[in-house]
This record gives sequence, structure tokens and C-alpha cells, in this order.
Amino acid sequence: MNKILVPTDFSLASKKSLDYASKISEIFNSDITLLWVDNFDATSNLQLDGNLQQALRQEAKEELKELIEKASSKHPNIKYTSKIKTGKVFREVGAAATAEKSILVVISTTGGSGFEDFWIGSNAYRIISASPCPVVSVKPMYEQTENLISRILVPIDHTPDTLKKLPAILDFASKFNAEINILALYTTSLKTLHAKVENSATTAQKMVSEAKLLYRFDELKTDNVVSDLVKFIEQSSTDLIAIMTEQNNNELSGIGQIAKEVINRSPIPVLSIR
Repeated sequence: MNKILVPTDFSLASKKSLDYASKISEIFNSDITLLWVDNFDATSNLQLDGNLQQALRQEAKEELKELIEKASSKHPNIKYTSKIKTGKVFREVGAAATAEKSILVVISTTGGSGFEDFWIGSNAYRIISASPCPVVSVKPMYEQTENLISRILVPIDHTPDTLKKLPAILDFASKFNAEINILALYTTSLKTLHAKVENSATTAQKMVSEAKLLYRFDELKTDNVVSDLVKFIEQSSTDLIAIMTEQNNNELSGIGQIAKEVINRSPIPVLSIR
């Protein structure tokens, strides 16, 4: 059975990401594992005594149980389980995703519950970088559409890895019967790099056509990738944007500054693929 991993800090933001994951799970026919990481000692100079530590974990178990009961009442066909781990959040999420052979991790990009405010927010980029599977990051203020995912935006740039995200995107689009919006991004005036974008965009269209999926093609010349991408999203009926998150790359195929800004500023969920 396919599994989706949903880290939680019990904030409203992470509860909304669970709801988003549940709707994906219904389409993918997958189970959901909720994960809470006891990282208090790892992020604080304070040491909890044994009794307080035990009380904290007991409270977490009760919170997880309540989350599962509420989610199960809304989505009775999904099997929910929970895990509690201790350590660095991003490491434990990555380890759990590997152990569970998760097909997807769904996170909120912002926490919001006292000292846990940093729990997801500051770990989001690390989780995305460390995850062995694709990660969907959802903003707390995002309002889900009725069909959840009806159009997926796929920026194509001049980097060598830009097409590597296509197989995962084709799977998403197929299951949701979603249209793929291929967007050729021209971020430089160099003709050689323009040719690379054009070749990759042509290949992407061919791959989508061979998969017998609907698609549309657009072009965007920009000196400010993130701002113009956000404007494009706001002016289109797009529900999800997909980017690559390989290390040591400053374009949309990297978890460098541009990719971080896309994750941070995108008004819609971001599918990050390694």
C-alpha cells in the first residue's frame, strides 16, 4: 500500500496540511502516517526532567489520537497511523519517509503553536532537501479548490535537470485528471541558453502528449523569476507548481535562494522533487 507521510506540530497550519494530504490520499488510494518529532532538547538549551518528558510525549499521543479520529470521520476509507520520534525534525522526517517507503511528504511551511512556531517553518527547506520522495508544501492560508488539483504549473528552464520532475508530475496529472501548464522560462538574453529552454520545453510537450494528458504551453521572459512566477500564478487557474530541488544549483532546479523564494512566496502548494 502507498503511504503519505504528514509531519505535524499540532498547529492549525499542520492540521490544514493533513486535510490536504487526506484529499491526495483518496485519489492515490494510500495510507497516511502522522509523525510528531520530540525535538525540544535538540532545539533548546533546557533539559526536560523525566516526568515532564513523559508528560510531553503522552500529550502528543493524545493529540495524535484526536487528529486521527477527526480525520477518519471525514475520510473513512483512509487508514491513519501515527509515530513519535526523537531528534532533529528534518532527519527524523527523512528517516521515517525512507522506512515507510513513502511516496509523498506533505508539510506546512509555517508552524504556529508557541515554541513550536519554528518546528515546521525553519525545517521546511531541510525536510525538502533531505526527503527521499517528493514533498508538497502548503501554506496555512491556502484555500483548497473543490477539485484540489486541476492544473499543474511546470516551469522549464535551461538547467540540465529541469525535465527530471516530469515523471512525478505526469503521475499526479494522470491521477487527478489535471491539465499540465508547461511554462518556458527565459531568464537570460543568451541565445544558447534560449535554445536549451526551447529544446527542453519541446521534449516536455512530447512527454505529456505521449502520456495522453492535456496541456497548455506558455512562455515567460523575466529578469525577476520569483515575482513574475507569482504574478503568472495569480493570473491563472493553477493549483500546484512543481520544481526540482537538487542541491548546489541556483535556478529552479535547486534548493538555493530562488527555489526557497518560490516555496516561500508561492500562493499555491509547491511540489518539490529531487
